[in-house]
Amino acid sequence: MSHAISLAADMWVVRVVFETDLQLLMEALNINKVDSSAYAAVIEDTKYQLKLWFSYYEINVCRRLANSVAHVLVGC
Repeated sequence: MSHAISLAADMWVVRVVFETDLQLLMEALNINKVDSSAYAAVIEDTKYQLKLWFSYYEINVCRRLANSVAHVLVGC
C-alpha cells in the first residue's frame, strides 16, 4: 500500500481508489482512531500520506481472486 501511495503521489494523482485483499489493512487505514498495534508507526504514517497527497481517496477490499491482475503485474 505504501508503494502504491508513493506511486500515485509521484504521478500527481489527487483522487484515487486503492484496492487491497486485506480487510484488516483497509480497516486500519480507514479508522479515525490512533492505532496502538505493533505496526502503529507504519499505519499512522500511511494515513498521514493519504491525507497529505490526495484530495479524495478510498480504500476498498476485493477478493484475492478478483485481484489477480494486480498480482501478475507486481510479480506475486
